[in-house]
Amino acid sequence: MEYLPCRACGYRTPKRLCARCYETAASAVDTLPAYYTRLGTVLAPGARATDRVTGSRQPPLPVRVGALSLRASGGIVGVLTRHEDDWRHCLGWTHRRFQGSIEQTVKASARFLSVNLAWAADSHPEPETFLADVKDLATVCRYELERKGDARPIGICPTEAETGRCQAVLWADPFAMEIRCWSCRTSWPREKWLALAAAMV
Repeated sequence: MEYLPCRACGYRTPKRLCARCYETAASAVDTLPAYYTRLGTVLAPGARATDRVTGSRQPPLPVRVGALSLRASGGIVGVLTRHEDDWRHCLGWTHRRFQGSIEQTVKASARFLSVNLAWAADSHPEPETFLADVKDLATVCRYELERKGDARPIGICPTEAETGRCQAVLWADPFAMEIRCWSCRTSWPREKWLALAAAMV
């Protein structure tokens, strides 16, 4: 049996994703529907300074911006449906059907991705991208709910798209080598953090 580096972490494994990375992806995608529901209960801002997001000249919203952006159309549902659409295209399957509300769509897409994760791990061109996206997304959700971990919200993503600015909340981990937007995938290495700070003003 030939062992090759895991596409995500580099650990030598007989499959493209090692067992640990596969389980991380499976766990993340399975928890996202519950995170979506729980985020609806923490929309009201608390008294902590971490509830405020810097990098904007607009007055603060009467809700927690992080939780709001995760529950918006470009948040959890945007990440999951983007991958579902991509997988359907790779498989040659029909287009994703309308599922109803955002919460219903989150549940349906998470279920689709969970059921087809084994295929993606074995056959998708970039299974490591899916792992990184859902892992980052679950981490951000967990912080919004529990306020634990080293990552902190630093501002609004300034990336320009066809529909305007991305508007997702950016998170920075002091131990990471880059800041990566969980919504639009734009990343900034450490040498570009000053430019990012200027773009968010």
